Amino acid sequence: MSTPTTSEALAAATTLVPLRIPAAHEVCADRLERAIHSGMFVTGERLPSERDLAAQLGVSRVTLREALARLEGSGHLVRTRGAQGGAVVAAPDEAMLRARLLARLDELADLSQFRAVIEGGAARLAAERAGPAEHAALRAALDALPEDDPRAFRRADTAFHLAVAHAAGNAVLLRAVADARERMFSLSDALPWHVVLETTRAGHLAVVEAIEARDGDGARAAMEAHVAIAQRELEQVLRGA
Repeated sequence: MSTPTTSEALAAATTLVPLRIPAAHEVCADRLERAIHSGMFVTGERLPSERDLAAQLGVSRVTLREALARLEGSGHLVRTRGAQGGAVVAAPDEAMLRARLLARLDELADLSQFRAVIEGGAARLAAERAGPAEHAALRAALDALPEDDPRAFRRADTAFHLAVAHAAGNAVLLRAVADARERMFSLSDALPWHVVLETTRAGHLAVVEAIEARDGDGARAAMEAHVAIAQRELEQVLRGA
């Protein structure tokens, strides 16, 4: 493979490419999918009513229903009719999920490296800027990690990482951390996450203790190590190791 020239590299990174403006229901479906992947809604949980969801997203109920149908077709939701009906987050097929993730290992590795950079930086800033209120929030997020509830793991894990980013005091960085996590875990919710609970708790604790000690370099190193361990464990799960 030839090395791209500077001009080619700039062209590849530029936004000057043909535009595709998505339909409203596609944007709506993407927002809901991100909410599911981030742990806002977990497997088996019922989504809010169509009326409430449409109001929250600022779309018509017709647009919302098109979005829900799209998510039902992709296997993210199961919908039932009637007075007690609604949209429930579905459990994806694990074998299919593993195959899809294995095909994307290079992309996941790139995302993991990106997470290590931005979340390590966030931890370093948090060590410099966080005060008593932020320290208390980090401890609360650490304590919220479930002992034996894989369904609640993703929500609690995401809450902790966003608490670190929030403590960094940089809104742009906070959005970048949230986006990277959503992309990283966009397909992985059905995997047996219980295998990482112990190391996740240890990794989170190391980050919190370094932030509380105002050790910026230590906080960054602890976060980078935590992200690297999580990536290795994900690869082990996918390969059945």
